[in-house]
Amino acid sequence: MALGLSRTIILTGIAAPMALATSSASAHAFGTRYDLPIPLGIYLTGAGAAVFLSFMVMARFLKHRGELQSGFQFDILRLPGMRWLGSALLRNALGSLSIAIFGLVL
Repeated sequence: MALGLSRTIILTGIAAPMALATSSASAHAFGTRYDLPIPLGIYLTGAGAAVFLSFMVMARFLKHRGELQSGFQFDILRLPGMRWLGSALLRNALGSLSIAIFGLVL
């Protein structure tokens, strides 16, 4: 019991000065600061207008859902020997793998 207590005291005596001697970190200091050449309000208004106008163009030219589905379609599962690509086991394995990679990226 005394041996465990003495280790705790020694480790606390080493860790406490190290914790008190820390300084602030300079996180995300990769280069010089970049300032916009225009006021921020104009920049945000232009960005919002670009997003709004892109949606308006899509709404104007893609009104009918049939236009999206009229392209060339090819079903790879109908080829001989390719039926296994549509199996539930493969889909679940690929889904689990993609979730794991997404978590790793995060």
